Amino acid sequence: MKLTIDRFKNILENNPDVDIYTFISDRGGWKTSSIQIALIDNAINHGEPFILVRTKKDEYISDSWFSEFTRKYFIDKKIDFVTERINTNIVRVSAIVDSEKHTILYGLWLSIAEKYKSNYFKGFEKVRFLIWEECIPNKRISQNIKNVIEYHSDLLLDILSIASTVARNNRIQYIFIGNDIEFNIINSITVSFDILERLSENCEIVDCAKINGRKYKYYFNYFSFSGAVNHWLINIDNDINNSINIKNINSFNIVLKSHYKSYYLYSIDNYVYITEQKNSKVDIINNIKEFFIYYDELETYNQYDLETALSILYTYKPHLRAPINEYFGNVNNPIFHKTNKTNPHNLINLYELSKMRYSDIVQLSNFSDIKNFINIMKKSNIIYSNIAIKLLCEQLKNRMIFE
Repeated sequence: MKLTIDRFKNILENNPDVDIYTFISDRGGWKTSSIQIALIDNAINHGEPFILVRTKKDEYISDSWFSEFTRKYFIDKKIDFVTERINTNIVRVSAIVDSEKHTILYGLWLSIAEKYKSNYFKGFEKVRFLIWEECIPNKRISQNIKNVIEYHSDLLLDILSIASTVARNNRIQYIFIGNDIEFNIINSITVSFDILERLSENCEIVDCAKINGRKYKYYFNYFSFSGAVNHWLINIDNDINNSINIKNINSFNIVLKSHYKSYYLYSIDNYVYITEQKNSKVDIINNIKEFFIYYDELETYNQYDLETALSILYTYKPHLRAPINEYFGNVNNPIFHKTNKTNPHNLINLYELSKMRYSDIVQLSNFSDIKNFINIMKKSNIIYSNIAIKLLCEQLKNRMIFE
């Protein structure tokens, strides 16, 4: 569903205590037009102008910022706009309604954010909203969370600083608008709001985030519509795809835990899929070959006779001793017995591992399971359901490079 004027107004009305509203979608989602019209109408009818922030001083601010749809909407109402420069750092756009001038917006620039600390203008006390358009950078940035925090969060901090400066004692609510730029999934917004793992089609997230020592309540909406390409959900370059069908496919006996979710591994064709989708199919091993496939030991199965293969696993893979005993009884005279109970899953808490030292990881009781998972990652092409689980998996893989 596109962001209509009424839908935008309903979101504001239903979430009055939110500090930051963020709307992200593919281009053509009506974000800018609907927000422009709603806020201009509010400024005219209630005397509450808004602040428009552009990135650089050479980005001219005037009524030309209004979309074609917005222009037609107000032309039909016989409303004109005029732009005037208040001083070298502030622009004002007003609406002419029945020969009466109504202040619609004040234009400011991020590149000179420091100047506004001593450049208060009478009229800012009436401002209710601040708009940051193109909050997702169009230029490619390093897709690394640490790098984003250290080198690409300045714009967000400047936005928050500008509002706190010009508002003084007046509460300003922020409205961030952006497109889901496919090569910038990791950015100051997704990182600061910790939503990389929670991204889904038409997701609405209301939560709190601590930014620069201050707590902000935010509403985040990543919405889809007919014809939209959801670049952050299906991204070939980043091995991301959240829509792969795992029906009737058995999972590995591994469950990965992250901050918010549990993930399962599925072997599909020539790749492994890591997703929060849980297959309803019962994990039952039906024959000898499926046993080796299930425990990712098909190569051992293909190289040796059954007794030798099981002896190797029993000796060098201690975590497989229990299932070997259960399915084959005696390693020296193995006879396969099918069992109807589902296989136990080895739990690997990636979120906790990401905070642990390597020396502590190797002491864990499930270290052999962790090594088995690393081995799967090294030998397989991996597709992930979201960027967050990919980052956690690759972080562990990089730390365990010598295993």
